[in-house]
Amino acid sequence: MSQTCPVAFVMTRLPARQQPRLTHIKRAMHSFASVVSAIAFSTLIPVAAQTADPADTEALIARLNEQREALATMQQEQGTFGQNSDDMLALLQSLTETLLLARAEGEALDALNQQLQIIKVHDGLYSEAQIPVLLQIVDVLAGQRQWEEVSDRLDYIHWMLPRTPEMPLETKLTVLQQTDERLRFALLHGPRDREARYLLQLREQREQALELALDAGNTEQIDALQYDLALAELYIGLAMVTTTDTSQALINEEHGIPSTTPLRPLQRITSVSDLETMYGSRTTTVIERAHRSAMTRHYQLIEEIGERQSEEPEVQAMLKLYLGDSVLLRQQYELRTGTLISDARGSNNIGSAATYYRDAWTLFKEAGYSDSELNAYFACPALLPLQTLSLELKTGNSHCEITGEDALMTINNVVMTEGALPAFAYEEMPQTLREMTTNGVKTLLEFRIGVNGQAENIDIIDATPDTTGARIQGRDALRSLQFRPVLIDGEAQRRQNVRLTLISLNQD
Repeated sequence: MSQTCPVAFVMTRLPARQQPRLTHIKRAMHSFASVVSAIAFSTLIPVAAQTADPADTEALIARLNEQREALATMQQEQGTFGQNSDDMLALLQSLTETLLLARAEGEALDALNQQLQIIKVHDGLYSEAQIPVLLQIVDVLAGQRQWEEVSDRLDYIHWMLPRTPEMPLETKLTVLQQTDERLRFALLHGPRDREARYLLQLREQREQALELALDAGNTEQIDALQYDLALAELYIGLAMVTTTDTSQALINEEHGIPSTTPLRPLQRITSVSDLETMYGSRTTTVIERAHRSAMTRHYQLIEEIGERQSEEPEVQAMLKLYLGDSVLLRQQYELRTGTLISDARGSNNIGSAATYYRDAWTLFKEAGYSDSELNAYFACPALLPLQTLSLELKTGNSHCEITGEDALMTINNVVMTEGALPAFAYEEMPQTLREMTTNGVKTLLEFRIGVNGQAENIDIIDATPDTTGARIQGRDALRSLQFRPVLIDGEAQRRQNVRLTLISLNQD
C-alpha cells in the first residue's frame, strides 16, 4: 500500500497506519433522495431474482419480450443521438428488473452497463448517480462468481466517493455500508487467492467511513464505525496465522517485504517446523510480529472508543469485556510451537484476559447488577468476536438455552463458509446476501468449552448429509471458532454438555 501524509483527526487517530486523503472534485449532482432510494432498491434485486413464482413464467416472458421490442423500436427510431436519452434510460431500468426476475443475468449486465453509459453522458464521468447502478452490477457479477470484476467495481465506488464533496455524509455512509456488505460476501464465497485483497479493501473502506464521520463531527456514528474498523484489523490479524497464501500476502503488506518463493506442487504446511523449513528459521518471528501488530491495532481502536465514553460503571464494564475479548482472541490464535496449527492453537488457559473479565465483573456490580444476574447472563459462552458494539448489558437477550436434568446447553446456530477466515461467520450479514449462498453441510455437535474458550471433546451427534466428509467439515469448522468462556463470579469455568448446530457452506 502506498504511503502518504497522515491525516490528523480531531477526536481520534488510526493507530500504526497512515490515512490517505483524496482531492475533492466538484461534479454534477442528482437528487440525493433518489440516489439513496436507488441504493436501497439495488439490494432487493438478488432476492427478486430468486423468488419468481413459476406460475407467472408465461406472463414474465411476455413482459420481457414486450420490453425488448420496445427497446429495439426506440433504438431504431431515435438513432445514435437518442441512445442516451432519458426515455432510453427509463426503459433500460424496467428491462433490467424484468431480466433479473427471469434470471437472465448476462443480458441484465449488458443493460446495466448501458445505463451506466447514459448516466456518464448526462451527468459526467464521476457522477454519484452511477452508484446505485454499480451496486446492481456488483450483485450480478457476484451471482456469476466474477470475483475480479466485483473487486474492481467496488474499488471504483470507493475511489469515487471522495470526489463528490456535495454528497451528504449520510448518503456516503450508506454507500460504504452497501460496499462493505458485498466485500464481506466476497470474503465468504470468493476465491481464497483474493482473500488478502478483499481484507485490505475492507479495511480501507472502513477507514474511509470513519474518516468521513470524524470530519463531520458525527459523534453518534463514530463509535460504531471505529468498532467496524477494529474488526477489520482483527480479521487481518487472524488471517496472518493461517496456513494459506493469504497469510503470506498480508505479512508482506505489513512488513513491506517482497513475496517469497511459492510452495512446490503438493507441498503442504501443517506445523511451525514446516514453516521454518520452507521460509527460514525466523519465519515464526515474522508471523508473530505481524499478527501482534494487527491485533494491537484492534485493541487500540477499542481502547480509544473507551476514552470517549462516560465514566458510568456499566459502560466501562462493557469496554473491559471487549478489551478482554481482544486479548483472548490474540492469545488463542497465536501459533503453538511444535504442534499442528489447524488442530491446536493458543494456550490451554485464559491468560491475561482473565484480569479484564474480573474488572468488568466488579464494574457491573458497581452499576447495580447482582452476582446472580451476572452469573445467569455469563452462563452462556459468547461466540467471538462480537459483531456489533454495545455499551450496555442486555440481560434479556440470551444466546443459549439450558434444559433438562443434565443442564444441556444449546447455543444459537452458527452459519459459516468452509475454510473461511477464523471468526468470520454470517452474523450481521443482510438477508439478501444470505439467500445467495451455496449448499453445504449441517452438523449437530456436542462438546465441552474449556476455560480458554475453545471447543474440546467434540462429539458429532448428527450430520446432513450423514457422510464422513460432512462430519469432518462440521468438526473442523467448530475447532476454528473461539468463544468467550463461561464466567461464574467473574472467573472462567469449563462447561460440559454444550450443543451447537453448525451450518458450514461449501466454498465456491
